[in-house]
Amino acid sequence: MSAGWDAIDTAATVTGWERSEFTLLEWWPADHDLAAGTVAVEFVFADDRLRIVNGLDENRIEVGATPREYVRHGLGR
Repeated sequence: MSAGWDAIDTAATVTGWERSEFTLLEWWPADHDLAAGTVAVEFVFADDRLRIVNGLDENRIEVGATPREYVRHGLGR
């Protein structure tokens, strides 16, 4: 699957962002793998979490509970 910015309807109404939280996460696993120190952006919504993570050779999207290997860095508003 591939999605480009020209395929996104920017006029569409997006809901649920009003109660969201943004967090930077830093990957630090106990065994210090190749990805150690990479950063992810996490969006926390009322019912779920979405992360944009560094998959080393590509970016990935993950949903659900945050793995404990991430260190949180809160952002002030």
